[in-house]
Amino acid sequence: SPHAVMLLWMTLSSTMWISCLLAPWLLWDRVSAAAKGDEFLLLYIGSIVWGVFSYVVANIPFVYLDFADPEWVQPYRIQDGDNKKVTFTRWWRALRLIAFNVLAVGPIGGYLLYRSGRIDISPSLPSPFDLTLVDIGRLAFQFLGIVLTEEFGFYYSHRAFHHPRIYKYVHKIHHEWTAPVSITSVYAHPLEHALSNVLPVMAGPMVMGTHVVLAWTWFTLALFTTTVSHSGYHLPFHPSAEAHDHHHVAFTECFGVLGILDYLHGTNRTFLDGVKFKRHRTYYTTEPIKVTYPDPKHE
Repeated sequence: SPHAVMLLWMTLSSTMWISCLLAPWLLWDRVSAAAKGDEFLLLYIGSIVWGVFSYVVANIPFVYLDFADPEWVQPYRIQDGDNKKVTFTRWWRALRLIAFNVLAVGPIGGYLLYRSGRIDISPSLPSPFDLTLVDIGRLAFQFLGIVLTEEFGFYYSHRAFHHPRIYKYVHKIHHEWTAPVSITSVYAHPLEHALSNVLPVMAGPMVMGTHVVLAWTWFTLALFTTTVSHSGYHLPFHPSAEAHDHHHVAFTECFGVLGILDYLHGTNRTFLDGVKFKRHRTYYTTEPIKVTYPDPKHE
């Protein structure tokens, strides 16, 4: 049945994603011992390898949906019609720029991390199953700082690239996909990728002076989040992609990740007044969110 197939897809994808999130913590002892404390290997090479690996893992389940286009996933599409259909030619053309951004521009962030002198690479690290309240409190504070740093950096850089004098030269590339697919989260002009995607994500761990393991976990989470946000689907048990999908349709709203700065600056008013805002949540039933909150009828 469609529900059984969806459950299988969710089980396999969730297993991949959760394993990827936990891997830095579970494998740190071995990685640290193998690198023998070499900062270049851990902070530069390690961050690049982990970032590329996380991006690939995050996208595999959605690439399957984009090309297999199974019947069960159709009700979970955010945008209706053939606008979401993916052709191999268009996908491959996008992949070339994506590969450049991931393999050439992304390592700039790894170099900043390596040269910052702010990242802890000490070999001793509490087990994720043996954290004290002090450890948990410190990690929570650092994680909050990381998230807020990204929200600030991404919102203002993203909005700046929408300025009329800049948009047609830079950000227009990303908006070629009015109905985005997962891999297009990093389909952007290299300058934009550096300033809007890489730098805000890298800045948090450097500002907070975190351990490299928390930095890698954050990179994984950030990549998974942006992958879902660009997937074009709003699936059960998944973060909502409604806000960013709305941005790809409306262009002038929902510039941030959390929505905090959009709310403060009033750059989400149409979104807040529409049915998409009602759908903008994680839900835990197999009933598609568009059925729960149907489009308003126009008389």
